[in-house]
Amino acid sequence: MIFENVALREISEEHLQTLKLLRVAEEQQLEFKRELTLSRDAEKREFCKDLSAFANSVGGWLVFGVAENGSGYAADLVGFEPVPNEHDCEEQIRQIVASGVSPHLQGFDLKFVPLRNGRKALVIRVNNDGSLHQVRYNDNRFYKRVGNITMVMDPADIATFHRGPTARDRDDEIAEERHEFEADVKSGRFHGLRADDTGVLALAIIPRNPSAIPLFAKRQNLVTLFPPMYCSGWDMLYTQQSIVTFGVLPGKESPYSVTEVKGNGSVTAANSLILSPDRPYLQAHQRALYVPSIAYERELIISAHKYLAALSSLDAPPPWRVCVSLLNVRGYIMYVDPLSADPRRFQPLSKDEILAEPVTVSSQQQYASANDMAGSLRSAFDEVWRAFGYPRSLNFDDSGQWRGGY
Repeated sequence: MIFENVALREISEEHLQTLKLLRVAEEQQLEFKRELTLSRDAEKREFCKDLSAFANSVGGWLVFGVAENGSGYAADLVGFEPVPNEHDCEEQIRQIVASGVSPHLQGFDLKFVPLRNGRKALVIRVNNDGSLHQVRYNDNRFYKRVGNITMVMDPADIATFHRGPTARDRDDEIAEERHEFEADVKSGRFHGLRADDTGVLALAIIPRNPSAIPLFAKRQNLVTLFPPMYCSGWDMLYTQQSIVTFGVLPGKESPYSVTEVKGNGSVTAANSLILSPDRPYLQAHQRALYVPSIAYERELIISAHKYLAALSSLDAPPPWRVCVSLLNVRGYIMYVDPLSADPRRFQPLSKDEILAEPVTVSSQQQYASANDMAGSLRSAFDEVWRAFGYPRSLNFDDSGQWRGGY
């Protein structure tokens, strides 16, 4: 795919001219349109057919302003007359899609590209978001891409989609990716992070629809976009398939905090300092195994919020599975209030790990702020607290707001 390693917001006239120079042909993930006309219902219906067909297949790109030669090859970048107000035009397009495609199309974005001839091109990216989308505007049918053609889905296609073999396969892949990450952390294979005598706080953000994002084109920014969890200073390294940030304590050789970002959009992070038994507890001389009840949640909220915002800035589409894990925590207690008479305060954990059920983040609104992120992760925090004998996380008030501070 010609746009595979290019962020949507960075597509320029030079990228579009390449379509012509290389005689790129329409295919399952790419279609050309010469004009952008959306005034009549028939035009709106055709527009929604194209977008929903990409979404119901493997995603793709729709490029307006490209003339093709009748055989599906890009012949010229002609553009269309510039719209009076791009913002208003974008809002109109989004309203058409919202009204004409059901359910709501999650993985859909667009960019107007100015051309030297004074006209515009429009590039639309559509991702498969896991839902089966139907076209409205007096149509009510489902569409798919077969080669470079948009076709109506027959009942067998729809039944196969609803049985969800692809979705189940992806869920299995996500579970396996999480398992491999946690196994690497526990065995010391996660870029040298050692967890021999301490618990580890782990966070995995795995895309529901993996796709290559242009990480290596943005190396200068990634060191700040994906810092290690609970780390004030860090270094960075590049592997063949990922970018890693890590922090090492003075006098130590092994990192205590590592974050890895892979080309498919997965982010995995582990920290062995937050749950270290060397942290002060009750008395300065006393080593104790405990989960700091506010601090561990705060670091997960801050890191997840930051990583999801960074992925979004790289045009990696939702939804994501967010996985919270506490590893090597047998014998740990949940440190709440040292003056509390609650006997659960000293209840040691009898298992090695807590693997909270993945949380699905399907829209930007769920991580728009740290408070939104806290609300999205609440079910995972409740699961951690229940493992220590509490009914739920005590860091949320009765209205569901997190009250631990940031």
